[in-house]
Amino acid sequence: MAADVDWGALWSRTGPADWVPAALDDLAAADPARAREAATTLEVGLLDRDESGAFDATLAAVPRLVDIAASPAAAGRAAALCLLRDLATFALPDYCATPFSLEAIERPGFDVDTERAVAAAVRDATPTWLRMLGDGDAGVRAAAAQLLGVFAGGPAAALEAAARDPVARVRASAVLALARHARAGATVDEAPLRAAASSDDLLERSAGALALGMLHGADMPDDVYDLLEETTLAPLPGDYAFWYEGRLQDAASALFDAVMPID
Repeated sequence: MAADVDWGALWSRTGPADWVPAALDDLAAADPARAREAATTLEVGLLDRDESGAFDATLAAVPRLVDIAASPAAAGRAAALCLLRDLATFALPDYCATPFSLEAIERPGFDVDTERAVAAAVRDATPTWLRMLGDGDAGVRAAAAQLLGVFAGGPAAALEAAARDPVARVRASAVLALARHARAGATVDEAPLRAAASSDDLLERSAGALALGMLHGADMPDDVYDLLEETTLAPLPGDYAFWYEGRLQDAASALFDAVMPID
C-alpha cells in the first residue's frame, strides 16, 4: 500500500519523492482540475522521457495508480490509466536496451531492474484493464484499450470487441492497440482496422490507417499506403519502409495522445 511507503527515502526525477503522496491524493480527488494538475505533475516526476527511465518511486506509485484507475469516485481515473500506459511503455525491455548516459546510471533510484518491475506491475493488473473496457465512462474505456495495447500477446479478442464500441475515440484506441499486438506477432483480425479506416470520423479514420500501416509494415499493400497518404501524413516519403519504422510509431503515439490526452 502507498500509505506504508517511506516516500522520502525514494527517488523521483525531481529528487526525493516525498511530494508523491499528495499528488496521488489529488489525482484520486473528485475535482477534475486537481486531478488534471496532479496527472501532469506525476507524469513529469515519475518518468524521465529523455533517458526512458523509471525510478523506485515510480514502482512504489503503481499500486495506488491502479487503485485510482479502478475508483469510480476519482476524477483522475482516465489520467491514471494514461500515466500507467506511459510508465509501462517506457519501461519495456526494448526501451531498457537503449544505452543510458553515465549521468542516468548514477542517478539514485534509477536502474533497468526497476523499469522492468514497473512494466510487470502494470501487466499484472490486466484483469482490471479488461473490466474497464466495459466501463460507463468512454474516456476510461479508451485509456484502458490503449493500456492493453502496450503488452505483446495480450487479449486481442477483448480489443476486437472494443473496436466495435459506440464511441469513436474508444474504437480508435482499440484498433491502434490491436496493431501493436500484431507488430509483436499476435494474430489480429484486420476487419476492425479496415472498418476504422473507412469511418466518417476523422480521428477513427486516421487511427485505422495508422493501424493498417503498423500491421503491414514495409510490406503494406498499395491501398494501405494510399490510405495513409490520404488520411494521416501526406505526402509520404518514397521509401515508406524506413518511414514505417520510425515515423509511423511516432504518429501512432501522437494519435493516442489526441484520443486520450493526459492533461
